[in-house]
Formats: sequence, C-alpha cells, structure tokens
Amino acid sequence: MIHDLKAEKTELRRQMKALRAGFTGAARKKADEAVWRQVLALPAFEACETVFGYASFGTEIDTGKFLQACLDAGKRLYLPKVTGKQMIFRRVEDLACLVPGVWGIREPDESCEAAEPDKDFAGSFCLMPGLAFDRMCHRLGYGGGYYDRTFAGEPAVYFCAAAYSFQIADHVPADGRDIKVSVIVTEKEVIPS
Repeated sequence: MIHDLKAEKTELRRQMKALRAGFTGAARKKADEAVWRQVLALPAFEACETVFGYASFGTEIDTGKFLQACLDAGKRLYLPKVTGKQMIFRRVEDLACLVPGVWGIREPDESCEAAEPDKDFAGSFCLMPGLAFDRMCHRLGYGGGYYDRTFAGEPAVYFCAAAYSFQIADHVPADGRDIKVSVIVTEKEVIPS
C-alpha cells in the first residue's frame, strides 16, 4: 500500500510538471493575475497580520506580485530557507534580500530574522506551493515533506494554495502526514475545505 501511494504520487507529479511546462505566454500571465486578485480578496488574507509565503521558481505560478502586495499591505512576510532536511522561515521586509538558495530557489539571506513558530504561526496565512490538489483540499508537493514537517500540529494556520485550474486532480494520494490546505484558489474558482 505504501509503495502504491509513492508510485501514485510520483506519476501525478510527473503529469503535473508536464502540464505546467506547457502553460506559457499570455494565457499564463492572465491566469496569474486572476489567481492573485482572488487570493488578495480572501477574508483570511485581509484579516491576517502574518503571511508565510514562498518565492516561485520554474513553472510555478509567479508569486512576485503577491509577495510585494503583502509588504505593501504592511503584513509581516516570512519566506522559507532550506537547510538540509529542515526549513525555517525568515522575515522579509524587502524582496531585494532574496538570494539563490537550494535548487536555485530565491531565499531570504542571513540578515533576515528567523520566525518564532510559537509566536508567529498562530493566526497566520500560509501560501503553500504544490503540484496537484483535489476538491477535498489534499495537496501534493514536491516530495520533500518540508511544509508537512514545519507546520505539523499547527491548526491555527490558514493554508492557501494558489494553482492553475488544470492542477486540480480527481484524487490526490495522501496519508496522515500530508497537511490539507484550507482553500485552493485557481483562475476559475475558489475551493474551500
């Protein structure tokens, strides 16, 4: 059963990476704008003071405008920095502090203050990356388990996934370690948990 789950996840990751790689140009830019317009209008986003985000890379939906909107709105913005199998979030007050990190993903440099989970996680809004999602709000990440480990046992965090509509699968294989998101926002709809 565990092997089948791993194989299912591997195949779904492969399919979604291929779909994202083929989504380019004006259609992609238009979809990005529609997604961020809806994310920024979410009551949970408007009400929060702290946002945990990520700097996009490769074929991911471009998070640049979202991150800048967080700063412009006066939110405390934290982005991840990966060290080995651990991920810590550091506060970002200017996107110019981002430097290439693991896998070439932009991360906060060492001058950025680390988040304190006991203090900063509660009541926060977390934008989570992922390759596939389903209507039960299961999320398929890249396989490293970084978000699942970092946010395990944090029910007070509002987890949001920003994705393209084709990333919504009929079924995302998941187990008890996989964190579900609170909402999925695509260019076409908002899917609540």
